[in-house]
Amino acid sequence: MNQTAPFPKTDLHTWVEQLKKDLKGGSLEQLDVIDSVEELNLHSYQNEETVSLSHTAPNSFPYSIGFSRADNAWTNGVYIEIEDEKDANEKALKWLMAGANYLVFEPKKEAVTWEIVFKSIGFEHIRTHFVINEASKIKEVVTALGDIVYSGKISFGASILHSSNDLVELLTERQFPLFVVNAFELHAAGSATFQELGFALNCGHEHLLFLMNGGLSIDQAAACIHFHFGVGSQYILESTKFNVFRQLWSKIISAYKPQHTCTYRAEISAWLGHMNKSLKDPYTNFLRQTTEAMSAANGGVSNLLVLPYDFYSTEKKELAQRMAINISLILSSESHLDKVIDPLGGSYVVAAIEKQLAENTWKMFLELESKGGVCAEVCRSFLVEVVKQKGMERISRLKSGEHVLIGINKYPNPESVNSNWTELPTASISGLNALILEKEIEK
Repeated sequence: MNQTAPFPKTDLHTWVEQLKKDLKGGSLEQLDVIDSVEELNLHSYQNEETVSLSHTAPNSFPYSIGFSRADNAWTNGVYIEIEDEKDANEKALKWLMAGANYLVFEPKKEAVTWEIVFKSIGFEHIRTHFVINEASKIKEVVTALGDIVYSGKISFGASILHSSNDLVELLTERQFPLFVVNAFELHAAGSATFQELGFALNCGHEHLLFLMNGGLSIDQAAACIHFHFGVGSQYILESTKFNVFRQLWSKIISAYKPQHTCTYRAEISAWLGHMNKSLKDPYTNFLRQTTEAMSAANGGVSNLLVLPYDFYSTEKKELAQRMAINISLILSSESHLDKVIDPLGGSYVVAAIEKQLAENTWKMFLELESKGGVCAEVCRSFLVEVVKQKGMERISRLKSGEHVLIGINKYPNPESVNSNWTELPTASISGLNALILEKEIEK
């Protein structure tokens, strides 16, 4: 036998006939994927007759699987609220020694002495994000950090809805990721994936226009923007959405004819939130966080922040934070997901999902554009309405039992847990409230 001969190809008819035999008289319709929330409708079996594979390589247009990547490494995040500077510094150093290399700081006080917060932290070796959008406060951090700000390792949470000319002036001579497109907020509110991606494309485009109108070129403007996304429990869909976003973002960038190839790059951070998490059955969260983190790794994100499942709880436990960091460490150091670029590449089913998701996302993007973009009140009102509808549909499916979350609407924990949800922050752009399905099922 020729050892180099490929496996014989199977045509679609032969494949379908074999499926019918395996189903033993069952209908092929049971293999269909019909998701009303995500608006997906396709067969769970595909081959080269139904969908084509793009065979995109890293560092080649449309950059769907990444950009100039030698591996699939990502940074491992920890979220630190600054109420006391010394305490924030101690926490940062502690978690850095425990394996984190992506710090997210959010000030919870009006004036912060940044020199105390930054003591002994080697910012040149890690990635750091500041949840700050005010020009004066951003300038304080820029002054405290110095030239490391321009390394690409430091980012901020500025938005065009809360922006000023002072921020554009900061970027005139040298650029850094000052503006964030926070699609994570929509995800946390229960949006469909195509809504989350469509919003990110539109909001990112609005940022580009804002910065170019301020005097920056397309190459300079793109370097000032980064993206935050949520990750849910639909493993394959959540894995593919990052490829879809990169592909469509490069399509937008190409319309402005950049001079540099690196302009097409999208800096993506994935944050694991709380919509499907449980305080009443806490250990189910570790399983959900693991599969969600795997989806983010499959999608080739640059930065991963696993928020502890009890981050918005009245009873926080250090175990939850420790596990949030360990999940990422295990996936990289023990499961070696950081070694394989585009691990789901070559799957016809994944390609079919990507195709339909890209079509839905682009349609959403164009609809937001037609309503004036997220800077326009009419567009934001439309966005809030359609996302709320998806959130209500998620609640309805959970209450009816159509969608199952173990420990929440099925097989509840028989032991009493003395922990309750605190209020979650409201989305800064849309004004949407975060959705916690466990709270909804208890109403």
